[in-house]
Amino acid sequence: MGHYTKLDLDRYLNGDMNTLAKFLCRHHLRHCYECGKLLEELRSDNDLSRELRLAAERKQQAEKICNGRGDKTVMRLEEILK
Repeated sequence: MGHYTKLDLDRYLNGDMNTLAKFLCRHHLRHCYECGKLLEELRSDNDLSRELRLAAERKQQAEKICNGRGDKTVMRLEEILK
């Protein structure tokens, strides 16, 4: 079998493969450095996306809390949330 595509490995990470496809992919990953490396890159990308999304959500929450309280309060909350 050839290498898995980025889309295939993304489906593997997100649990969007059927049982047989997941088994075959897992077996392939045990023996294929290239696909394993690509999988780690995808995991890293997913982690970064999750962190950015959470940071944006925290900033929105801080802005709601500080609405109308002045710039110093907003700046202080942004420092805390970093």
